[in-house]
Amino acid sequence: MKRVIKRGLLIIFAAFVAVACNAENNSAVAPLSTIEAGESCHVCGMIVANFPGPKGQTAVKNREKTLKFCSTADLFTWLLQPETGAIVQQVYVHDMGAAGSSWEHPSDAHYVDVKQAWYVVGGDQMGAMGATLASFKEKGAAEHYMKQHGGALKGYDEINLELMANLNKPTAHQMPMSHGH
Repeated sequence: MKRVIKRGLLIIFAAFVAVACNAENNSAVAPLSTIEAGESCHVCGMIVANFPGPKGQTAVKNREKTLKFCSTADLFTWLLQPETGAIVQQVYVHDMGAAGSSWEHPSDAHYVDVKQAWYVVGGDQMGAMGATLASFKEKGAAEHYMKQHGGALKGYDEINLELMANLNKPTAHQMPMSHGH
């Protein structure tokens, strides 16, 4: 009797492992891809390749292709929504410090995981939607960019909806002085 129970448990365990492995294979992460002419931004619908600055792409559950974003600003605005977390598998941004990347044409050969990147917020270079977050794999590259273009250095955990909402608002030092003050 014990032998039958052990055999039954082994069969159940083997079936469980097979189902788990199969489910894991069905949820494979969509591979990164080159941003092609004509692809539109998942948030705003603008043509991704038509704009300067770093962009992003994300693999989501039950999609064979990644979603593309015309700017890191659009990517974060979408990524920080509460319902997004349930579908996101991987998120990547351009590494603007990589060889071959320029502000006008970021290199699709160099992406970095969104959580491992460093960001310069509030620099003088604009993206598709105005102010954007310049993304870098290396902190030193982000600091070098910041010396040339201004802004503030942020890690992934420091980026939130409040920061995104204020991204295109002028700061006190950018406001024109009123006459008489």
